[in-house]
Amino acid sequence: MLKWMSALTSRLRPWLKPILAVVLAIAICLAPASEAQAARSGGRIGGGSFRRPSYSAPRTMPRGDYGGGYRGGYGGGFGLPLYFPLFWGGGGGGLFTLLLVLGAGSFVLRAVRSAREGADGAGGAPTQTQVAEVQVGLLASARSLQKEIDALALSADASDSAGLSKVLQEVSLALVRNEDYWVYGRAAQETKSLNQAEQYFNQRALQERGKVSVETLTNVDDAIAQLSESQKEAPARRQNSDLAESDVGEYLVVTLLVAFEGKSLPLPNVDDADTLRRCLMQIGGTSSDRLMAMEVLWTPQAEGDT
Repeated sequence: MLKWMSALTSRLRPWLKPILAVVLAIAICLAPASEAQAARSGGRIGGGSFRRPSYSAPRTMPRGDYGGGYRGGYGGGFGLPLYFPLFWGGGGGGLFTLLLVLGAGSFVLRAVRSAREGADGAGGAPTQTQVAEVQVGLLASARSLQKEIDALALSADASDSAGLSKVLQEVSLALVRNEDYWVYGRAAQETKSLNQAEQYFNQRALQERGKVSVETLTNVDDAIAQLSESQKEAPARRQNSDLAESDVGEYLVVTLLVAFEGKSLPLPNVDDADTLRRCLMQIGGTSSDRLMAMEVLWTPQAEGDT
């Protein structure tokens, strides 16, 4: 009997873990909603624009300068003094005129092309747009971090790229300083065209925002909105008010979503604390002159929420 039980156990041992996983999954799916899912509050700081920066064309010289020598056509230098003698010379004048016209046209095309390239480099649309995302899960005992981000949302200037860059730096630094509470990390980066980057950025932001029941504190484009304590009460706390304090607020999740122009080193895959720290320092160091849009999302935001 013992030998039979031992043989059966040895045969079933490779299947024990998969069977246990299936049983746990079924138990979670069949659990009552009030026990399996709690209401969650969220906070958000963000802003920015994917619109192309305006470009001012170089100023042209007013008419009448330099003795009137630049009054005709593009650049003015290929005006009447060059063409008229050739028309009146007879003979091969037509051929020479044609050559001069072709040369002038080639010069104009090169000048226009150079001006366009200069516009793109100085203030036109970037050739590449990066969308980077870093997500950190922390133990709920990191309540000081949650309060720090709350205070930043109430005081930050999210109206321009300089203010958004400062928020990004402060949140990244706060996360690094709370490394002892890290339990989860993830990083991703995509290179897109301008229009594709805007669509992808908005999709990722909406997906994260959709994971919370209500946004109880937001600062978007420097417009601050905050629910009162009575408004937070219903959506932000568990249905069962008798739960012990130790059972509430097990984790805090912070997501950094950034879009910036130009090339950049891709974020490393997060497989330990060192790579997560590098991701935070890399995304937090994004300069304000490259920053196009930024979102900081965290949940829970309301005190006592899970």
